[in-house]
Amino acid sequence: MASVTLESLPVELIEEIVAWLDFHDHCALRLTKRTISVKSSNAAFRKYFLSKKLEIAEAPLEQFVGVTQPGRFGLWVQDLTLYTSIALHTEEVPPVSPRVLELLAQGFANMHNNSPHDELLSITLKVFGNGYLGALTDRVFQVTMSALKNSGLPIRSLDAFAGGYSHTYGGRCSFPFGEIPAVFGGSTADLTRLAAAFQPCKKIGLSLAHHIHKIDFLRPRESPLRPEDDFELPPSYEEARENTRSLAHLLSLCPNLEELHLVWEYDEFDETAGVREELYFFNRVVESCQFQGLKKCTLCDTRMSEATLMTFFRQLTRLVHLDLRLIHVDGHFDGLFRLLSTAMPELSYLRLQYLYSSSGTIYFPREPRDNAARSPLRRSAQRLIRRGVNARRPVITRIR
Repeated sequence: MASVTLESLPVELIEEIVAWLDFHDHCALRLTKRTISVKSSNAAFRKYFLSKKLEIAEAPLEQFVGVTQPGRFGLWVQDLTLYTSIALHTEEVPPVSPRVLELLAQGFANMHNNSPHDELLSITLKVFGNGYLGALTDRVFQVTMSALKNSGLPIRSLDAFAGGYSHTYGGRCSFPFGEIPAVFGGSTADLTRLAAAFQPCKKIGLSLAHHIHKIDFLRPRESPLRPEDDFELPPSYEEARENTRSLAHLLSLCPNLEELHLVWEYDEFDETAGVREELYFFNRVVESCQFQGLKKCTLCDTRMSEATLMTFFRQLTRLVHLDLRLIHVDGHFDGLFRLLSTAMPELSYLRLQYLYSSSGTIYFPREPRDNAARSPLRRSAQRLIRRGVNARRPVITRIR
């Protein structure tokens, strides 16, 4: 009777065995023999490569290009976090190396051309470190968008600093509006590939801030500088209008969008025409984009007109999840509250927090304080969190 060896076992049994091993033991097993390597390199091993973090630097990106060659396990990555660290840089941040742009684009092209599966890639952009994280967000965003434009790699989602940050002073992380128009530069082929990358996108999250720049004494601005604005200027109206148009264009590339997460990070500039155009960016987005398939929506620190509010939410009949925080409306919320209970039959999660109308601050005096119970009474009355069928119960408010 022939002896039973590990390599003679069926693939299914070997997968059961390696499921009990940690990653390093699994790697060691694969090195013992080619037959064992092949049999132990199926689903159980691939799971280690589904989610990865990749630093935007030459050495890690060179490795990324290597592991996305045909037959390599980098092709199985489905959730990719692209990051840089503010702790690695001095105040004078060096420009992005052309080699970095080339390597990320090549890695994306490898994934696009060599993928052994049909799962699309989800991309998350991060900056790690302490202090003002927004100092490096523009380059992470531009490197990523350049790579998508050059490769045409289809993506399932893009989170550009929207999730995982407090978005408050001292811990802010957003990219300036002025980075978006640059995305649409390039040849017709570049823009065709960019559209192809976003066409299947189901989820997009963006953390936005004003496009601000250093003083230019040769160009007049809309209002004189305040004494505390010695080094930065807000956008002109023409700049701001181009920025909001480009944002709407970017979102319009996602006809299959199911989840939208938009965050605004506030700057204390005088409200010039340019500043107001960017503050009310959501008005332009709703004018230009259709979101009938949206199921989840999160808006934070967003300003809009009442007409925009109603135009946007009237089309969201399939909405399941709604999270509105720090929303300022020129007008009233009454129409929205009626829609929530009458026109959104699938709504199962509702969070309303710090809403401000033309008549004053919105309070929810009859809501149980549940998970807001530890907050002061004044603040907890400004927050409402509901789940399940309770999310569609009529919203009762008081205005102060």
